[in-house]
Amino acid sequence: LNCRACVKAFSISAFESAARYGSKGIDLLDTDKWFENYDLCLKLFRNAAEAECDIGNFDRVECYCNEVIAQTDRPIEDKIPIYTTLIDSIINRGEPVKAAEMAIDILAQFKCKFPRNKVLVTMGILVNIVKVKSSLNRLDNDKIAPMQAPERQELKALQDRLTTNKYNGEDIRHPLAV
Repeated sequence: LNCRACVKAFSISAFESAARYGSKGIDLLDTDKWFENYDLCLKLFRNAAEAECDIGNFDRVECYCNEVIAQTDRPIEDKIPIYTTLIDSIINRGEPVKAAEMAIDILAQFKCKFPRNKVLVTMGILVNIVKVKSSLNRLDNDKIAPMQAPERQELKALQDRLTTNKYNGEDIRHPLAV
């Protein structure tokens, strides 16, 4: 019930209430919560972290996110929304470089790598320009299907944060993020 109340409160932008419901729901879970109620735990921690981020309680965000990230026996795909919330909180704290590096590290786990060397960045930009130009000539934009995979949509949200962050930080890798 607390999870549903958290989601409902969040949907109407009652972030403080959502945070309270999420926190209370987490407090009511058993010690074996990650084994007995994995989906409920994931949803509660995600929604509570998002609500806390929106009201500026960054220490609570980090606590909730770290709890989910610590579940090493669970797939990383389940953790993408948590990483996104953690990155948002780091950005909101005024640490865009740290947030960008975290996003790059997470994306690398999904075979989306960004070079750190200036020469490799330049070569990567040139290669991507050629790829994009050739694919634009072949594709019919009217026939492109919308992205359906939730995991890919979450990764795209993470990449969007990276792109904005790289632009704001005037990083040479910004064109690669785009």
